[in-house]
Amino acid sequence: MSTRPSSTLHQAGFTLMEMIISLVVLGLLSAVMLPLLSLPATAYFDAQRRVELQSQMALVRAKLTDDLQYAMPGSVRSTCVGTRCYLEYLEVKAVGRYRVNGGDAAFCPATPACTVKTGNAMSPACATETCFTTTGQLTPAITPTINSDYVAVLGDGGPAVNPYLPSPASAMTRIRARTWLTDHWGLRFDATRFPTPGTYAGASNRVYIVSQPVSYECNPATGRLTRYWGYGVTVAQPTAFGGGVANARLADTLNYCRISVSTVGLRSTVSLRLRLTRTSGGQPSESIEGLIQLSVREP
Repeated sequence: MSTRPSSTLHQAGFTLMEMIISLVVLGLLSAVMLPLLSLPATAYFDAQRRVELQSQMALVRAKLTDDLQYAMPGSVRSTCVGTRCYLEYLEVKAVGRYRVNGGDAAFCPATPACTVKTGNAMSPACATETCFTTTGQLTPAITPTINSDYVAVLGDGGPAVNPYLPSPASAMTRIRARTWLTDHWGLRFDATRFPTPGTYAGASNRVYIVSQPVSYECNPATGRLTRYWGYGVTVAQPTAFGGGVANARLADTLNYCRISVSTVGLRSTVSLRLRLTRTSGGQPSESIEGLIQLSVREP
């Protein structure tokens, strides 16, 4: 006699084939969905790179615009060495006008011919000049620094006169003494033969108080746009700066740069063409280009 169990135990589950098919389907879905899920993150990083590049471009434009407001007319120059380009100018601290006839006796006696000013420059009869007094206060009202600041005047041809030439042939010379005389400045300086009067308009008797040269270097090899200041005036435009020269980096994404300066009359136009590029995290590089054009002229 045989007995049968009163109930049968049923077991359920996945077969090996079903599991393999499920894994294959999940893999296919992942291959399709992952790129779609990563699109928002990719778009975010692309936008972030563009914002960074635009911010650097805006910083460069703003700094150049601000700096060149204080550039002495005729002092802006540029040069390129391979892919590296340089822009240099003389920084003006203040502007004033010198007296055309004589001056304060404490600085410029009225009788010698060399103290008589004519037209837009010093007297052509003078071999050298060593002093003058201003007509009123400087703008802005600063105190010139002895043995540091320079005085400079424009002469025949305006910006065609090279202010970087050393005394006594320069349009610029070092201040050696200064005194505020009630309503004007008396300034003594290294003897120099200032440029003779010119025929151009707008520069009559104007004098500049110059503090220092300033340079911009754009170097695509390092990706850097750097500002230098606090170095000495040289006849040749510098293309190398020592470790002790003050500097500030304005951009670190430079991919291309060209600088040119054109001068017509009393106006110089600075053209700076830049390309900034940023690459991060294996993503495609992002680039922006810009053309910055600024004018330097007599105030």
